Amino acid sequence: MKYNLSKIRSKSAYTPKEASALLEVNRKTIFRWIKGGLSLLDPKQKPRLIMGKDLKAFIKAKREATQVKLRPNEYYCLVCRKPVEGKHGTQKVEKTGKKIGKLNRDQEILYAKCKECGGKIARLL
Repeated sequence: MKYNLSKIRSKSAYTPKEASALLEVNRKTIFRWIKGGLSLLDPKQKPRLIMGKDLKAFIKAKREATQVKLRPNEYYCLVCRKPVEGKHGTQKVEKTGKKIGKLNRDQEILYAKCKECGGKIARLL
């Protein structure tokens, strides 16, 4: 899930209730993050307080842990849950009709079949 990190002020302290409202998640999510390594200002103090910079760093670390770097000839297969190459001869390119970048170039999608499971895989170009 994408969280709007620009709402979090680094030098402010938040209670779990305030943090959950700020990020638009359930309060239990914040407590799960605390059990998962999100540091508190003082663990013995009530109410529990979370520094904004720690919250931002925790969310960024969670994002980086789930991202997968792909090489130019790889796709991410949702069935295999890993980067794979497409079967030879199954690749096709389609234009999306959108223009991207400063040069207004056409956006394209590259479709293929997974080499391992045979499922459909796609990648934006």
